[in-house]
Amino acid sequence: EADFAALRERVRHDLPAAVESIGRVAVGILGDAATLRRDLAAPVASALHPAFRDMQAQLDRLVYAGHLTGVGADRLPDIARYLAGIRVRLDKLPDRVVQDRQLMQRCLALEHEFDAHAERLPPSLALETLNWQLEEFRIATFAQQVGTRDRVSEKRIRAALYSL
Repeated sequence: EADFAALRERVRHDLPAAVESIGRVAVGILGDAATLRRDLAAPVASALHPAFRDMQAQLDRLVYAGHLTGVGADRLPDIARYLAGIRVRLDKLPDRVVQDRQLMQRCLALEHEFDAHAERLPPSLALETLNWQLEEFRIATFAQQVGTRDRVSEKRIRAALYSL
């Protein structure tokens, strides 16, 4: 009973600051996602369509109905960073169409390889972690200046994937 009372008091004390912090990040994510959706819906030259579709697909994976509870509070700063990465990529795209397409093919090939291998495995924390590594790889590929959470490479991702 004493432990429960102590827990209740700790939650009562810490909850307002946690809600404020999480709320601030969540509002930023929603605002950034809305701006990206608007910008990705703008008419563009056909040469940019594949990159725009790829960025839209990534955005849809990251921000969807229920995503705030789906990814958990600890991942929200990562989601904000991934959206910043999409913004950097989008802003650079007009000057890097050919390079962007080549980089996108590397990301898509790795993601398809992950999907093909992962569908044969039971869900696990290791698979979920590896899935987040694919998002980190996109940051490393398109927006290095945003920074990654961990060191990431195709080789590391493949080694981790095939060790499962």
